[in-house]
Amino acid sequence: MAEYYRNEIRSVHSAASDRRGLFGMIFDSLAAVLTGIASLGLFLALLVPCFVPEGRLLPVLGLLAPAIYLLTLCVVLYWIIRWRWLWVIVPLLLLSIATFRLDLFLQLPIRSDRGVPPRERGSVKVISYNVRQFYGPDGETNRDSLLAWVGRETPDVVCFQEFTPNTGQGSRALVDSLFEAAAGRSYFSTTGDTITSQAIYSRYRILRSGRTRRDIPALRSVWADLLIGEDTVRVFNCHLNSTSITNEDREFLTADSFLQDTAREEKVRSILVRYTDNSLLRASQADTIARVVGESPYRVVLCGDFNDTPVSYVYRRMRGNRQDAFSEAGRGFSYTFNGFRNVLRIDYVMLDPTFEVVDYRTPELDYSDHLPVVVTFKR
Repeated sequence: MAEYYRNEIRSVHSAASDRRGLFGMIFDSLAAVLTGIASLGLFLALLVPCFVPEGRLLPVLGLLAPAIYLLTLCVVLYWIIRWRWLWVIVPLLLLSIATFRLDLFLQLPIRSDRGVPPRERGSVKVISYNVRQFYGPDGETNRDSLLAWVGRETPDVVCFQEFTPNTGQGSRALVDSLFEAAAGRSYFSTTGDTITSQAIYSRYRILRSGRTRRDIPALRSVWADLLIGEDTVRVFNCHLNSTSITNEDREFLTADSFLQDTAREEKVRSILVRYTDNSLLRASQADTIARVVGESPYRVVLCGDFNDTPVSYVYRRMRGNRQDAFSEAGRGFSYTFNGFRNVLRIDYVMLDPTFEVVDYRTPELDYSDHLPVVVTFKR
Protein backbone atom coordinates (compact mmCIF):
# COMPACT_ATOMS: atom_id res chain seq x y z
CA MET A 1 0.00 0.00 0.00
CA ALA A 2 2.79 2.43 0.92
CA GLU A 3 4.52 1.67 -2.35
CA TYR A 4 1.28 2.45 -4.19
CA TYR A 5 1.01 5.92 -2.64
CA ARG A 6 4.67 6.64 -3.34
CA ASN A 7 4.10 5.81 -7.00
CA GLU A 8 1.00 8.02 -7.12
CA ILE A 9 2.89 10.98 -5.63
CA ARG A 10 5.73 10.50 -8.13
CA SER A 11 3.17 10.44 -10.96
CA VAL A 12 1.56 13.71 -9.80
CA HIS A 13 4.94 15.43 -9.40
CA SER A 14 6.02 14.21 -12.83
CA ALA A 15 2.85 15.56 -14.46
CA ALA A 16 3.29 18.94 -12.74
CA SER A 17 6.92 19.03 -13.83
CA ASP A 18 5.90 18.29 -17.41
CA ARG A 19 3.35 21.12 -17.34
CA ARG A 20 5.90 23.55 -15.91
CA GLY A 21 8.39 22.41 -18.51
CA LEU A 22 5.90 22.99 -21.33
CA PHE A 23 4.99 26.49 -20.14
CA GLY A 24 8.65 27.22 -19.49
CA MET A 25 9.53 26.29 -23.06
CA ILE A 26 6.75 28.52 -24.41
CA PHE A 27 7.82 31.50 -22.28
CA ASP A 28 11.49 30.93 -23.06
CA SER A 29 10.75 30.81 -26.79
CA LEU A 30 8.74 34.03 -26.60
CA ALA A 31 11.46 35.69 -24.51
CA ALA A 32 14.10 34.58 -27.01
CA VAL A 33 12.20 36.23 -29.88
CA LEU A 34 11.70 39.42 -27.85
CA THR A 35 15.37 39.40 -26.87
CA GLY A 36 16.39 39.31 -30.51
CA ILE A 37 13.97 42.11 -31.42
CA ALA A 38 14.97 44.26 -28.44
CA SER A 39 18.71 43.75 -28.98
CA LEU A 40 18.55 44.58 -32.67
CA GLY A 41 16.23 47.53 -32.03
CA LEU A 42 18.45 48.93 -29.29
CA PHE A 43 21.59 48.48 -31.39
CA LEU A 44 20.02 50.42 -34.26
CA ALA A 45 18.58 53.03 -31.89
CA LEU A 46 22.08 53.71 -30.58
CA LEU A 47 23.16 54.40 -34.16
CA VAL A 48 20.22 56.68 -35.04
CA PRO A 49 21.95 59.98 -34.10
CA CYS A 50 24.98 59.11 -36.21
CA PHE A 51 23.27 58.94 -39.61
CA VAL A 52 21.16 61.24 -41.75
CA PRO A 53 17.61 59.79 -41.61
CA GLU A 54 17.33 58.87 -45.29
CA GLY A 55 15.34 55.65 -44.79
CA ARG A 56 12.07 54.88 -43.03
CA LEU A 57 13.51 52.87 -40.17
CA LEU A 58 15.92 55.14 -38.28
CA PRO A 59 13.56 58.06 -37.53
CA VAL A 60 10.94 55.66 -36.19
CA LEU A 61 13.48 53.85 -34.00
CA GLY A 62 14.56 57.18 -32.56
CA LEU A 63 10.94 57.97 -31.73
CA LEU A 64 10.47 54.55 -30.09
CA ALA A 65 13.80 54.54 -28.24
CA PRO A 66 12.35 54.79 -24.68
CA ALA A 67 10.05 51.83 -25.35
CA ILE A 68 12.97 49.84 -26.79
CA TYR A 69 15.06 50.60 -23.69
CA LEU A 70 12.22 49.37 -21.48
CA LEU A 71 11.67 46.18 -23.51
CA THR A 72 15.39 45.37 -23.35
CA LEU A 73 15.40 45.84 -19.59
CA CYS A 74 12.41 43.50 -19.25
CA VAL A 75 14.04 40.66 -21.22
CA VAL A 76 17.29 41.07 -19.26
CA LEU A 77 15.39 40.74 -15.98
CA TYR A 78 13.54 37.69 -17.31
CA TRP A 79 16.73 35.82 -18.18
CA ILE A 80 18.33 36.76 -14.87
CA ILE A 81 15.34 35.32 -13.03
CA ARG A 82 15.60 32.19 -15.18
CA TRP A 83 19.36 31.98 -14.52
CA ARG A 84 20.06 31.84 -18.25
CA TRP A 85 23.15 34.01 -18.24
CA LEU A 86 24.17 33.44 -21.86
CA TRP A 87 20.95 35.13 -22.99
CA VAL A 88 21.77 38.17 -20.84
CA ILE A 89 25.18 39.04 -22.28
CA VAL A 90 24.22 40.88 -25.51
CA PRO A 91 21.14 42.82 -24.32
CA LEU A 92 22.87 43.74 -21.04
CA LEU A 93 25.91 45.03 -22.92
CA LEU A 94 23.71 47.16 -25.18
CA LEU A 95 21.69 48.35 -22.20
CA SER A 96 24.90 49.37 -20.42
CA ILE A 97 25.91 51.47 -23.42
CA ALA A 98 22.42 52.98 -23.61
CA THR A 99 22.65 53.99 -19.94
CA PHE A 100 24.98 56.80 -20.97
CA ARG A 101 22.06 58.32 -22.87
CA LEU A 102 19.54 57.90 -20.09
CA ASP A 103 20.00 61.54 -19.06
CA LEU A 104 18.29 62.54 -22.31
CA PHE A 105 15.01 61.27 -20.89
CA LEU A 106 15.31 60.92 -17.13
CA GLN A 107 17.07 62.80 -14.37
CA LEU A 108 17.35 61.63 -10.77
CA PRO A 109 15.91 62.22 -8.25
CA ILE A 110 12.55 61.35 -9.78
CA ARG A 111 10.58 63.82 -7.66
CA SER A 112 9.94 67.05 -9.55
CA ASP A 113 8.01 69.13 -7.02
CA ARG A 114 10.92 71.14 -5.68
CA GLY A 115 9.21 74.40 -6.68
CA VAL A 116 10.78 77.46 -8.24
CA PRO A 117 14.20 78.26 -6.74
CA PRO A 118 14.98 81.88 -5.82
CA ARG A 119 16.74 83.90 -8.49
CA GLU A 120 20.44 84.31 -7.87
CA ARG A 121 22.14 87.61 -8.43
CA GLY A 122 23.64 87.78 -11.91
CA SER A 123 21.63 84.84 -13.25
CA VAL A 124 19.85 84.93 -16.61
CA LYS A 125 16.36 83.50 -17.12
CA VAL A 126 15.36 82.29 -20.58
CA ILE A 127 11.98 81.07 -21.83
CA SER A 128 11.57 79.17 -25.08
CA TYR A 129 7.92 78.68 -26.02
CA ASN A 130 6.00 77.59 -29.11
CA VAL A 131 2.85 79.64 -28.49
CA ARG A 132 0.85 78.20 -31.39
CA GLN A 133 -0.16 81.64 -32.66
CA PHE A 134 -1.79 82.33 -29.27
CA TYR A 135 -4.51 79.72 -29.78
CA GLY A 136 -5.25 77.05 -27.17
CA PRO A 137 -6.48 73.47 -27.69
CA ASP A 138 -10.08 74.73 -27.74
CA GLY A 139 -9.35 76.97 -30.74
CA GLU A 140 -9.88 80.15 -28.74
CA THR A 141 -7.25 82.86 -28.39
CA ASN A 142 -5.41 82.83 -25.07
CA ARG A 143 -3.04 85.69 -25.82
CA ASP A 144 -3.78 87.73 -22.71
CA SER A 145 -3.52 84.86 -20.22
CA LEU A 146 -0.39 83.45 -21.86
CA LEU A 147 1.38 86.80 -21.86
CA ALA A 148 0.26 87.42 -18.29
CA TRP A 149 2.04 84.20 -17.32
CA VAL A 150 5.17 85.34 -19.16
CA GLY A 151 5.01 88.63 -17.24
CA ARG A 152 4.79 86.83 -13.89
CA GLU A 153 7.85 84.75 -14.77
CA THR A 154 9.88 87.98 -15.30
CA PRO A 155 12.26 86.41 -17.84
CA ASP A 156 15.34 88.18 -19.15
CA VAL A 157 15.07 86.62 -22.62
CA VAL A 158 12.06 85.11 -24.39
CA CYS A 159 12.18 83.11 -27.62
CA PHE A 160 8.72 82.64 -29.13
CA GLN A 161 8.02 80.18 -31.93
CA GLU A 162 4.84 80.47 -34.02
CA PHE A 163 4.55 84.01 -32.71
CA THR A 164 1.74 85.90 -34.46
CA PRO A 165 1.75 89.61 -33.70
CA ASN A 166 -1.55 90.20 -35.49
CA THR A 167 -3.66 87.89 -33.34
CA GLY A 168 -6.36 90.10 -31.89
CA GLN A 169 -5.72 93.78 -31.32
CA GLY A 170 -2.30 95.02 -30.29
CA SER A 171 -0.63 91.69 -29.57
CA ARG A 172 2.83 93.03 -30.26
CA ALA A 173 2.16 96.07 -28.12
CA LEU A 174 1.24 93.78 -25.23
CA VAL A 175 4.49 91.85 -25.56
CA ASP A 176 6.45 95.07 -25.94
CA SER A 177 4.96 96.33 -22.69
CA LEU A 178 6.52 93.40 -20.82
CA PHE A 179 9.96 94.68 -21.80
CA GLU A 180 9.37 98.43 -22.00
CA ALA A 181 11.61 99.09 -18.99
CA ALA A 182 14.49 97.16 -20.52
CA ALA A 183 17.67 98.72 -21.82
CA GLY A 184 16.95 97.21 -25.21
CA ARG A 185 14.31 95.10 -26.83
CA SER A 186 13.56 93.85 -30.28
CA TYR A 187 11.21 91.78 -32.38
CA PHE A 188 12.25 89.62 -35.29
CA SER A 189 10.36 87.40 -37.70
CA THR A 190 11.76 84.95 -40.19
CA THR A 191 9.29 85.76 -42.95
CA GLY A 192 6.31 87.94 -43.66
CA ASP A 193 4.13 84.92 -42.96
CA THR A 194 2.85 85.50 -39.44
CA ILE A 195 2.15 81.79 -38.96
CA THR A 196 5.86 80.95 -39.12
CA SER A 197 7.20 84.00 -37.29
CA GLN A 198 9.86 83.70 -34.61
CA ALA A 199 10.50 86.40 -32.01
CA ILE A 200 13.29 87.24 -29.59
CA TYR A 201 12.62 89.62 -26.72
CA SER A 202 15.29 90.73 -24.30
CA ARG A 203 15.73 92.89 -21.22
CA TYR A 204 19.34 93.27 -22.28
CA ARG A 205 20.53 95.60 -24.97
CA ILE A 206 20.39 94.02 -28.43
CA LEU A 207 23.51 94.91 -30.40
CA ARG A 208 22.80 93.11 -33.65
CA SER A 209 20.21 90.75 -35.01
CA GLY A 210 19.09 88.98 -38.12
CA ARG A 211 17.94 85.80 -39.81
CA THR A 212 20.23 82.80 -39.62
CA ARG A 213 20.37 82.41 -43.41
CA ARG A 214 18.56 85.02 -45.47
CA ASP A 215 19.20 83.06 -48.66
CA ILE A 216 17.03 80.17 -47.38
CA PRO A 217 13.50 81.57 -47.01
CA ALA A 218 12.09 78.35 -45.54
CA LEU A 219 14.66 78.30 -42.70
CA ARG A 220 12.79 79.58 -39.65
CA SER A 221 15.68 80.70 -37.47
CA VAL A 222 16.72 84.11 -36.12
CA TRP A 223 19.52 85.36 -33.88
CA ALA A 224 20.36 88.32 -31.67
CA ASP A 225 23.54 89.49 -29.95
CA LEU A 226 22.75 90.53 -26.38
CA LEU A 227 24.97 92.65 -24.16
CA ILE A 228 24.81 90.89 -20.79
CA GLY A 229 27.01 92.75 -18.36
CA GLU A 230 30.28 93.10 -20.21
CA ASP A 231 29.73 89.96 -22.28
CA THR A 232 28.13 89.54 -25.68
CA VAL A 233 25.97 86.43 -25.95
CA ARG A 234 24.41 85.28 -29.22
CA VAL A 235 20.90 83.84 -28.87
CA PHE A 236 19.42 81.68 -31.63
CA ASN A 237 15.70 80.95 -31.90
CA CYS A 238 14.80 78.12 -34.26
CA HIS A 239 11.67 76.32 -35.38
CA LEU A 240 12.51 73.28 -37.47
CA ASN A 241 10.14 71.70 -39.92
CA SER A 242 7.01 70.11 -38.52
CA THR A 243 6.46 66.35 -38.43
CA SER A 244 3.22 66.91 -40.42
CA ILE A 245 1.43 64.67 -37.92
CA THR A 246 -2.06 66.11 -37.49
CA ASN A 247 -4.41 66.02 -34.52
CA GLU A 248 -6.42 63.37 -36.34
CA ASP A 249 -3.27 61.26 -36.72
CA ARG A 250 -2.46 61.57 -33.04
CA GLU A 251 -6.00 60.63 -32.04
CA PHE A 252 -5.88 57.62 -34.38
CA LEU A 253 -2.54 56.33 -33.01
CA THR A 254 -3.51 56.73 -29.35
CA ALA A 255 -7.12 55.56 -29.59
CA ASP A 256 -8.17 52.34 -27.89
CA SER A 257 -9.82 51.24 -31.13
CA PHE A 258 -6.55 51.39 -33.09
CA LEU A 259 -6.28 47.60 -33.56
CA GLN A 260 -9.89 47.31 -34.75
CA ASP A 261 -9.51 49.95 -37.48
CA THR A 262 -9.68 48.13 -40.83
CA ALA A 263 -7.82 50.96 -42.59
CA ARG A 264 -5.03 51.17 -40.01
CA GLU A 265 -2.27 49.83 -42.31
CA GLU A 266 -2.91 52.50 -44.95
CA LYS A 267 -3.17 55.24 -42.30
CA VAL A 268 0.00 54.12 -40.54
CA ARG A 269 1.87 53.99 -43.86
CA SER A 270 0.78 57.56 -44.66
CA ILE A 271 1.90 58.78 -41.22
CA LEU A 272 5.29 57.05 -41.52
CA VAL A 273 5.94 58.48 -44.99
CA ARG A 274 5.17 62.02 -43.84
CA TYR A 275 7.15 61.64 -40.62
CA THR A 276 10.27 60.22 -42.26
CA ASP A 277 10.21 62.66 -45.19
CA ASN A 278 10.05 65.58 -42.77
CA SER A 279 12.80 64.01 -40.65
CA LEU A 280 15.11 64.26 -43.66
CA LEU A 281 14.15 67.90 -44.18
CA ARG A 282 14.80 68.72 -40.52
CA ALA A 283 18.20 67.04 -40.80
CA SER A 284 19.13 69.40 -43.64
CA GLN A 285 17.93 72.40 -41.63
CA ALA A 286 19.88 71.22 -38.58
CA ASP A 287 23.06 70.93 -40.67
CA THR A 288 22.66 74.52 -41.88
CA ILE A 289 21.91 75.95 -38.44
CA ALA A 290 24.71 73.96 -36.80
CA ARG A 291 27.25 75.41 -39.24
CA VAL A 292 26.10 78.97 -38.58
CA VAL A 293 26.01 78.45 -34.81
CA GLY A 294 29.50 76.96 -34.94
CA GLU A 295 30.79 80.14 -36.61
CA SER A 296 29.52 82.41 -33.82
CA PRO A 297 32.28 84.62 -32.37
CA TYR A 298 30.39 84.70 -29.06
CA ARG A 299 29.06 82.19 -26.58
CA VAL A 300 25.73 80.78 -27.69
CA VAL A 301 22.29 80.09 -26.24
CA LEU A 302 20.30 77.96 -28.69
CA CYS A 303 16.53 77.79 -28.19
CA GLY A 304 13.70 76.36 -30.19
CA ASP A 305 11.18 73.79 -31.25
CA PHE A 306 13.26 71.15 -33.04
CA ASN A 307 10.30 68.79 -33.68
CA ASP A 308 12.60 65.85 -32.97
CA THR A 309 13.43 63.68 -29.98
CA PRO A 310 16.79 63.46 -28.16
CA VAL A 311 17.52 60.20 -30.01
CA SER A 312 17.86 61.75 -33.45
CA TYR A 313 20.38 63.11 -35.93
CA VAL A 314 18.77 66.54 -35.55
CA TYR A 315 19.36 66.61 -31.80
CA ARG A 316 23.00 65.57 -32.14
CA ARG A 317 23.73 68.19 -34.78
CA MET A 318 21.94 71.00 -32.97
CA ARG A 319 23.50 70.19 -29.61
CA GLY A 320 27.08 69.90 -30.82
CA ASN A 321 29.34 70.58 -27.83
CA ARG A 322 26.67 72.56 -26.00
CA GLN A 323 24.85 71.65 -22.82
CA ASP A 324 21.29 70.39 -22.91
CA ALA A 325 19.68 72.33 -20.05
CA PHE A 326 17.51 69.34 -19.10
CA SER A 327 20.50 67.02 -18.79
CA GLU A 328 22.22 69.57 -16.56
CA ALA A 329 19.42 70.72 -14.25
CA GLY A 330 16.26 68.77 -15.06
CA ARG A 331 14.53 66.42 -12.67
CA GLY A 332 12.42 63.34 -13.30
CA PHE A 333 10.97 62.62 -16.74
CA SER A 334 10.47 65.62 -19.00
CA TYR A 335 8.20 66.15 -21.98
CA THR A 336 7.41 69.35 -23.88
CA PHE A 337 4.66 68.28 -26.27
CA ASN A 338 1.05 67.91 -25.16
CA GLY A 339 0.14 64.83 -27.14
CA PHE A 340 1.17 61.22 -27.83
CA ARG A 341 0.61 60.34 -24.16
CA ASN A 342 2.91 63.20 -23.07
CA VAL A 343 6.18 61.38 -23.75
CA LEU A 344 7.91 63.59 -26.35
CA ARG A 345 10.61 66.15 -25.54
CA ILE A 346 11.06 68.18 -28.73
CA ASP A 347 11.68 71.73 -27.38
CA TYR A 348 15.11 72.65 -26.10
CA VAL A 349 17.40 75.23 -24.57
CA MET A 350 21.07 74.46 -25.23
CA LEU A 351 23.93 76.53 -23.87
CA ASP A 352 27.65 77.09 -24.21
CA PRO A 353 29.55 74.69 -21.90
CA THR A 354 31.05 77.60 -19.97
CA PHE A 355 27.60 78.60 -18.63
CA GLU A 356 26.32 77.08 -15.39
CA VAL A 357 22.73 75.81 -15.68
CA VAL A 358 21.02 76.24 -12.31
CA ASP A 359 17.38 75.48 -13.09
CA TYR A 360 15.23 73.78 -15.73
CA ARG A 361 11.42 73.66 -15.72
CA THR A 362 8.59 72.86 -18.11
CA PRO A 363 5.45 74.30 -16.43
CA GLU A 364 2.38 72.24 -17.28
CA LEU A 365 0.30 74.89 -19.03
CA ASP A 366 -2.49 74.33 -21.54
CA TYR A 367 -2.06 77.52 -23.53
CA SER A 368 -0.49 75.66 -26.46
CA ASP A 369 0.19 72.15 -27.74
CA HIS A 370 3.73 72.71 -26.41
CA LEU A 371 5.00 73.39 -22.91
CA PRO A 372 7.33 76.32 -22.25
CA VAL A 373 10.93 75.55 -21.40
CA VAL A 374 12.20 77.80 -18.59
CA VAL A 375 15.93 77.79 -17.93
CA THR A 376 18.08 79.84 -15.56
CA PHE A 377 21.83 79.98 -15.95
CA LYS A 378 24.81 81.90 -14.66
CA ARG A 379 27.62 83.33 -16.74
